[in-house]
Amino acid sequence: MSKELSKREINHRIAERLFGWKWWRSSSNGKRVLMEPDVDFSHSGTLADMTEEIWDSRNPFLPEYSSDISAAYAMEEKIKEMGLEKQYAAALLVELGITNSAYTGSPTAIMEIEEVFAIAHASAEDRCLAAVRVVE
Repeated sequence: MSKELSKREINHRIAERLFGWKWWRSSSNGKRVLMEPDVDFSHSGTLADMTEEIWDSRNPFLPEYSSDISAAYAMEEKIKEMGLEKQYAAALLVELGITNSAYTGSPTAIMEIEEVFAIAHASAEDRCLAAVRVVE
């Protein structure tokens, strides 16, 4: 499903869907930029309609959720805060290729030790792809 997303796209989706970042269209160049939810960009732009080209895809304020494990852990805390941790754990097992787990069919089942070990060693990208799976 989401393996075909670039790391930039993964970071954008996590920022938008979990942390409430918004796309704004710059009035200076007509391109869109992703901004934190508490930033009012209305003085120099309007909300984007998503048809615009992305401006500055390397936003220095956007965490690199898909490659920075500490940013991925912050993303997991947000998942927990939203009450989605069981769905996220099941999605992470699927992302790791563990599709025959009792847990993926029933998030109330007990995980096997191999599954717990796989989750503990999941990459930041795998964690983010699982989160995207849960919130889309």
